[in-house]
Amino acid sequence: MRRVSFIFVVFLAAASMGVGASVDPYAVEVAGSAVTVGEVLLPGMVCEADDPDLGRVVVVGLRPGERRVLTPAEVHLRLREAGVEAAAHGWVWSRAVAITRQSQVVSAEALVAAGEAAIRGELALLPGDEALVTPVMFPRALLAPVGEIELSARVRRPALRGGLWVVTVAVRPEEGSTAAIDCVIRYRVQVMAGVLVTCGSVGRHETVEANAVRKERREITSLRGDAARGPEELAGRRAVRGVGPGTVVSTEWMEAIPAVRRGESLAVVSRVGPVVARTMVTAMADGGVGELIPARVGREKRELLIRVTGPGQGEVIVSP
Repeated sequence: MRRVSFIFVVFLAAASMGVGASVDPYAVEVAGSAVTVGEVLLPGMVCEADDPDLGRVVVVGLRPGERRVLTPAEVHLRLREAGVEAAAHGWVWSRAVAITRQSQVVSAEALVAAGEAAIRGELALLPGDEALVTPVMFPRALLAPVGEIELSARVRRPALRGGLWVVTVAVRPEEGSTAAIDCVIRYRVQVMAGVLVTCGSVGRHETVEANAVRKERREITSLRGDAARGPEELAGRRAVRGVGPGTVVSTEWMEAIPAVRRGESLAVVSRVGPVVARTMVTAMADGGVGELIPARVGREKRELLIRVTGPGQGEVIVSP
């Protein structure tokens, strides 16, 4: 008989705390990641509006859309941890409290569009170029805090030509906030452009004339070097190596025709403010117009960095 009485007393105590009760939890929605004492009070609980205990935090770290259920016992425990005595206020929780942080959905389409815009900004497309930017896989939609949000994207170019572009799209609650939700998206990028293509074979050190090329629309994403877009880019240049017909003309196999040869003497000018000095130097490498080459003054070991301005001519860039 004593055992039955003990169990009955325990049951009454549990019922008074709400443990095992079938009553639905009291629903609370919050906008931020923290919950205060005032937000977990049940309807009808008496309190003073200016009571400092109401602002004490009992729950932290709620993610957008997250739901946590606190049993009556857990509520009392969290109040004690926050330094609040529920009994002193006459507060007793007879039901659980379900806390949900409000959120808004950032769609996968919005995330992909932000990443695509960032990539297009990196491509430096010319008029007439077309870029196809396609995500390898669509991301999941993200839950973000309510209120104004900002999407910022950080682009990582592929290590190899033709590889995948990687964009990290950060969802920030407000401008300048450090709290962000990151989404990593990978894209395939194809750029189509009108470029010059050789009509026939070109031998090593041969020049390419305007009538030896034609313009075609080609995919240049994986192209080595920069593609030539117009015949004017052929002037003063020659082939570094032989190529076959149908090859896109690019800086990968074209170079400036040397206006200066290694070992040749050239007249250079050096400008320091209003003072202009002229001297003769010896080229230490071949160089085309506009290229930088090392040069030596007479028999001295001192070297200068020269920009070639024409046959046998240059200007001093660096004088150690």
